[in-house]
Amino acid sequence: MENLYTYYYSNGVDRFGPYTLENIRSMNLMPNTLVWHDGLENWVTAASLPELRGFIHTVSTPPPVPPQAPYRQTAPNMPNTPGYNPQRITPVRNFRTHRGLFKYIIFSILTLGIHQIVVFSHISSEINTVAGRHDHRHTMHFCLVFFIFSWLTLGIYPLVWWSSICSRMGDELNYRRIPYSFGAGYFWGWGFFGSLILVGPFIFYHKFFKAMNKLNQDYNVNG
Repeated sequence: MENLYTYYYSNGVDRFGPYTLENIRSMNLMPNTLVWHDGLENWVTAASLPELRGFIHTVSTPPPVPPQAPYRQTAPNMPNTPGYNPQRITPVRNFRTHRGLFKYIIFSILTLGIHQIVVFSHISSEINTVAGRHDHRHTMHFCLVFFIFSWLTLGIYPLVWWSSICSRMGDELNYRRIPYSFGAGYFWGWGFFGSLILVGPFIFYHKFFKAMNKLNQDYNVNG
C-alpha cells in the first residue's frame, strides 16, 4: 500500500517539511532526529518509525587498535639521496665545527707553522671518517704529504692532494644536501692562482674551513 503521509522533521529548534516518504528517506537522518507525520499525536525519533529504520544515518564504532611496535624516530635532516641509510648512524666522535681563518693565522704564527700541520692533519682524518662510509675513498694523512711526498715530488703531490680533498669535500656536501658551494675549483681559483693577488689564499682557507665545519656539524648530528 502506498504511503501518502506528509513528513516533517525538526532539529530541536526549527521544523522542516513537508516531505514525501521518498524525500525524507533520502535525507539520511540521525536515529534521534525528531520526525512527525499526519496521524501521529507527538514527535517521535526517526529510529522508531519502521519505514525509516533502513534509511537513517548510523555511526559505526571502530574496532580496538591492535598493538604495534614502538615508533622509531629517525634522525632529522637526512638527505633524500639514493643509497643513503635513513636510519640514524651514531657518529664515531664529535668533530670540531668552529675552525676559522683568524684563529688559524694567529696560532700558525705563534707556533711557527706547527698549528697549520696539526689542523690539516686532523681534517685529513676527519674527512675519511665523515665520507669514507659511503664513498670508499681515502685521503692521505697530511703529515705524510707535508714531510715525505712534497719533497719526493718536488712540491707537485701537495697540489694533487689539495685538489683531491677539496673535490671530496664538495662531493660530500652535495651528498648530504648541505647548501654550500665548494670543490676543487676553489683551490685552483683562489688557493693557487689566487695567490697572485695575495688575498686569494685567505679566501680559499676561509671557504675550506667553513665547508669542513658544515660537514662536521651534519656528521655530529646525523652520522
